[in-house]
Amino acid sequence: MLPTISLLLQLSGPVDHEPAPQQLPTQPAQSAAPAEPASKITFVPDAEAFATFRATYTHHPSDGSPWFSRFELPRIRAGLTVGTSKDPEEHIDSTEVAHLPASAGVGGRLLVEGVRSTADGGLLGAAGDSVLLRMREAYGAWRPLKYLEFRAGMIPLPLVDQLDGGYDLRVTGPSGVEAAGLIDAADLGASCSYWFPKGYGRAFIAGTDGEGYTRREQNRAKNVEAAVVVAPDPRGPLRGLTLGTYLRKGTRGALDVRADRATVGAFYQRGVARAGLAATYARGIDIDGTATGYSLEAYLRVVASERWIFGLRGQLTEFDTRQTAQTLLTQASFGMRVESHSEVHAIGELATSSASYFAQIPTSRNLSATVAARFHY
Repeated sequence: MLPTISLLLQLSGPVDHEPAPQQLPTQPAQSAAPAEPASKITFVPDAEAFATFRATYTHHPSDGSPWFSRFELPRIRAGLTVGTSKDPEEHIDSTEVAHLPASAGVGGRLLVEGVRSTADGGLLGAAGDSVLLRMREAYGAWRPLKYLEFRAGMIPLPLVDQLDGGYDLRVTGPSGVEAAGLIDAADLGASCSYWFPKGYGRAFIAGTDGEGYTRREQNRAKNVEAAVVVAPDPRGPLRGLTLGTYLRKGTRGALDVRADRATVGAFYQRGVARAGLAATYARGIDIDGTATGYSLEAYLRVVASERWIFGLRGQLTEFDTRQTAQTLLTQASFGMRVESHSEVHAIGELATSSASYFAQIPTSRNLSATVAARFHY
């Protein structure tokens, strides 16, 4: 991360340039009251980019076993967080619920990312299929108290932040719920967050459009998003352990299709080790409001000698329990920190699909090998 840039805001009276008196006063000077810390405006820029080369071997019963390779730019984004506080620290890791906000104040964040102008499989794009910029987050925030914060705009939602930030290997691929389209990373709306005293956790509630950050509102209904993340022992032997519950009640799309979600998870991050397990239940998938499905995912990340990064991840997604439409992904990665702001990872991945799901998407088994570089500031 780049250094925080601070501008001190102070109001001062006019300067009097009269000559100094010839003699100092003989009475003792009274001690002045301690000055109130001045407010600061902090600007915290950040940037991240992934560059990958991926080779995929696809087993398909009808046309043999083709393979394909390509260079990709899965992520390129830049952000700016602005805020006022009486403490220079303004950045908060959303996965560390025991880390309280710095102080009361106002602020906001703008995050833009590069994305292909068509989705996978699309035929028509802008200027061919160019990489375009779009807003991922754009919100204002007000913290009237140290433990209470309100946001409005394109706000981030906590589950994807928890899964991506907890594993801290987003360069190897998205979380299962995000890849399957079950959970959105951000949405238009307003939210309220409350941090429990002494680092025991955080509660979150929001009202959103329900279409995510990639689509505009298509119906009159609004969604309710809620989350409670608890750190049962933030300063004892179990520090680093958090338990979370994430809920969404609402609809999406022009047909007002039901899109309810419920997730429970347990996460651990302390020292060189991070691990997590999450289970998500979905009612209403795609345009079918009666379909039910689920997603199970687990990860383990270990850092050795502050340089070598090992990762294991598994994801099982059921898109429709009525017909066993499953996908299973298993992944292993080995990475190295080249410098403080760059990493290189080698990733092996096997993705399989059930027979009924294979009838919808022509892929039964993919074996891929990827070399990925991450640059972050």
